[in-house]
Amino acid sequence: MTESQEKVTGIMKLKPSNVAPHVVVVGDPARARYLASLMDTSELVAENREYVTYTGTYKGTRGTLFVGSNLARSAKIIYDHFCSYGCKSWCWWWWRFHGIRGADSSTI
Repeated sequence: MTESQEKVTGIMKLKPSNVAPHVVVVGDPARARYLASLMDTSELVAENREYVTYTGTYKGTRGTLFVGSNLARSAKIIYDHFCSYGCKSWCWWWWRFHGIRGADSSTI
């Protein structure tokens, strides 16, 4: 299947090829734009309602920035999609605490 033939998922409007092995989740679209500007390359690959996704590279590593909800029900759906698309690790950017929290896909 070519990239143009890939199925776009429901609410996030993502194709599997748009998701990198490493995902950083943030809660604010402006923060995602700022972090995307710090990447070596970045592309807005999906946008629907409050869900915004950038994928690119940082220091040679492919990564995805995702703006999404941290509400339990929607977070589970989102993370299940990322894992089914090949995400190996994810973290939530806790801006307020100037750090990150996360897990690899084996703990999701």
